Amino acid sequence: MPPAGARTQNPVVAASLLLGRGGSGEVRLKPETLLRHVACLGSSGSGKTVACKVIVEEAVRLGIPVIAVDPQGDIASFACPPDPEGARAKGVPEEVIREFRERVETVIWTPGSTRGVPVSLDPLRAPPAGGRPEEVIRERSLLAGSLAGLVGFDMGNDEGRAAAALVDLALESFHVENSSPRGMGELAQALEEPDGSLKARFGSVATGGQPAEVARRLRVLDVGASKLLFGMGAPLSVDTLLGKAGGLPGRTRISVVYLNSLPGQEEKEFFVSVLAEEIYRWMLAHPSRELQALFYIDEIAPFLPPVKKPACKDILKLLFKQARKYGIGCLAATQNPGDMDYMALSQFSTWNLGRLLTKQDVKKVEGVVKSLAPTDADEVVGKLPSLSAGEFLLLSPDEFERPVPYQVRWLVSAHKTLDEEAVEQVTKPEMRAKAMAGGLEGRLTSRGTEMMSDTERLLGAMKGAKAARRPRELAQDAGLPEKKISGILKALVAEKRVRTANDKSGLLAWHADYALRPDLGLTTLVSVARLEVLEARARSLAEDEAQRSFFGLRANEALGKLVLRHHPIWQVHIRGRVARGWLGRRLEEAVATIYLDTVSEEIWGYERKRGFFTVPTTEENPVEFQDLDDACDFEERGPGEMDLNAKVFEEMMDGERAAVVTKRKFDVEVLRTALVFLPYWVGELKSRGGEKRLVRVDGVVGKPLTIPAKK
Repeated sequence: MPPAGARTQNPVVAASLLLGRGGSGEVRLKPETLLRHVACLGSSGSGKTVACKVIVEEAVRLGIPVIAVDPQGDIASFACPPDPEGARAKGVPEEVIREFRERVETVIWTPGSTRGVPVSLDPLRAPPAGGRPEEVIRERSLLAGSLAGLVGFDMGNDEGRAAAALVDLALESFHVENSSPRGMGELAQALEEPDGSLKARFGSVATGGQPAEVARRLRVLDVGASKLLFGMGAPLSVDTLLGKAGGLPGRTRISVVYLNSLPGQEEKEFFVSVLAEEIYRWMLAHPSRELQALFYIDEIAPFLPPVKKPACKDILKLLFKQARKYGIGCLAATQNPGDMDYMALSQFSTWNLGRLLTKQDVKKVEGVVKSLAPTDADEVVGKLPSLSAGEFLLLSPDEFERPVPYQVRWLVSAHKTLDEEAVEQVTKPEMRAKAMAGGLEGRLTSRGTEMMSDTERLLGAMKGAKAARRPRELAQDAGLPEKKISGILKALVAEKRVRTANDKSGLLAWHADYALRPDLGLTTLVSVARLEVLEARARSLAEDEAQRSFFGLRANEALGKLVLRHHPIWQVHIRGRVARGWLGRRLEEAVATIYLDTVSEEIWGYERKRGFFTVPTTEENPVEFQDLDDACDFEERGPGEMDLNAKVFEEMMDGERAAVVTKRKFDVEVLRTALVFLPYWVGELKSRGGEKRLVRVDGVVGKPLTIPAKK
């Protein structure tokens, strides 16, 4: 038997993406195939968006988060209630339905609008400290071109290129001082009032009046609807989009970027440009050989045309070229392959071809088909016009020697187009409010043209981080020089808006809204099982059970005051094998979650009659354990809000140890670990003779609870 997590030649046994069924059975792709990117092409009504959404569903089932750019509203319906009964009727395997519903968390981000979860841009911040000079120059050049395109300059002619060069030079004047403009007004001022050396450099790339014209157009971005893109909602963060910050524990996030909330194509292209740049910057800082995220653009043609040069074209081409090296897979869909840049398409090694009606479209893909399947090219090209809706020809040399015809499986999520009103209806108000609180809405400095002061910028970064950070990290997050951080922090601590602590590595600082415990190693918000049993009910349950001798209450004993405490346990996400099908004849890989006690290393379980309990070990398959998620909901809280036993943290194992213990107990692959907390009530039973003993009741279902001790 191969070790857990090993790839085998049987795609049914291996962790894989179920696309649909072909003549020889299920058609699947390995997750690593997504690293070499997938293009899905087909005319309107061919089912290409459904095929892409199936790939997204399968990524979520395997724990891969997705950032999806939605130009038309088709992808946003991931947030709508699914149709599991319809999927069952269409023959979708039960585990596919169950795993997707258990894993998915969908967030619809609406730039410039509060219909969904508002998200704002801060493209002017300084490059990350320590970045390579060539990367800084490239990033600044891309931003300058994007801004020039956003304000109406055509990057395909000399005037547009000169405008971009002026913005580039102005940004460089800030970056050499390790700073950044505080909004478009300050950038415009640098163009209108350059110093001597900068003025001379302006003269080498543009005519005398052009800097003033570029400045005038940039100032328009500081007023009206355009300002909303830069000043309302949660700051754009890839960690947040991927659910690594603020995501629900145990869930895999689909972040849908809903572009219909923006007024025009220029704004959409600019947003995609900044988003792609943020993903590129993030992946350089978080390299991985394994697939760690999927980036999906539906109807990509307007953003990557063959001749025109929208603001996002260069960065998308660069991202498609480099992403596979850093663990980012890309998925793109379009109706008309002739409307896309051919060089960009050459970076996609898997092609999912649906019905193409026009000879021109068929001709455009003929070259790609011949390169991927030379012996079958004529047959493939001949079939494309006659395919029915939902029928595809899969060309993936990494997986299959020949093209694979198949019928895409039925979606286990909703599939419809959402307008802005529908987006507003399916967005949770608390999620929207949270984004607004952490955003930039209405925060102007006394100058009136700056987007944020240094203090507000730093506070916004700390609010978004939800963690204790080092001054150097805060400087990078806020886009401020590190030398400014110390003074700002001192003032904020005096105002009690920020808290600080020192550890062996130096100063840690965090937003005062978050009750963190660096002294216990808890420097971020944590996941806590929601308290369902309040004190009065806990007392009643304890006394009732005691009268039935459950706790062995003696006649002369009385129950004292109850105190609410929280016990830490390790949540371990695993991948293992489980028997599926009739009489369990087929082994398939599946993901699951188990829980380990942080001190005793025993396994936490749950049963309706027993409540929560621990066992030293078990011979059962851990993939089939009943997840604690079935018994309770988890919420994000500050560890300082809870009564914690400091001694437990002195004895507890860390996350790496939890992974080692899990692999020692079971033949599974550990995907990740997270610390979670279980609430419980504790009180003393006192006798008339002064004897005392403790009684505990869990705060979720109200059953007697035993906290194991270290052996």
